[in-house]
Amino acid sequence: MALIYPKNPIFSNESEEKVYNYIEKKLPKEYIAYYNYNIDIKEFDFCLFIPFKGVLIIEVKSWIADNIKHIIDNNFVLYKTQEGEKTLRSPYKQAEGYSYKMIKELKKRVPGNVLVLPVVCYTNITEEEYLEKRLDIISPK
Repeated sequence: MALIYPKNPIFSNESEEKVYNYIEKKLPKEYIAYYNYNIDIKEFDFCLFIPFKGVLIIEVKSWIADNIKHIIDNNFVLYKTQEGEKTLRSPYKQAEGYSYKMIKELKKRVPGNVLVLPVVCYTNITEEEYLEKRLDIISPK
């Protein structure tokens, strides 16, 4: 069981709760994770420290495949929300931005270079839907 903070969070949605529980129950005890913490003024969904490997910044999306209307380019997607269709920023670009901020913070505190990678977790989308909806354009597999 990985160590994860905070211990009793209030979740933004079911997808984040699902990822939190997976990290806590399924990953090795040597892993350390943080949920909804700030880097500078940005708040990431999850930050996972993997000993002797690096850090993953995980952006969790509870998107549903049927609501993905169109991938505009590698930065934006047209998505149907309860308020209507909206142009949303690439979740990979979000995680990438948090990753750069994490690298900047680590350089202040840790000697050497630490590998920090952005990741997107679509908890409600299958691999087939991911490919069919062309999410590979806005977030690498």
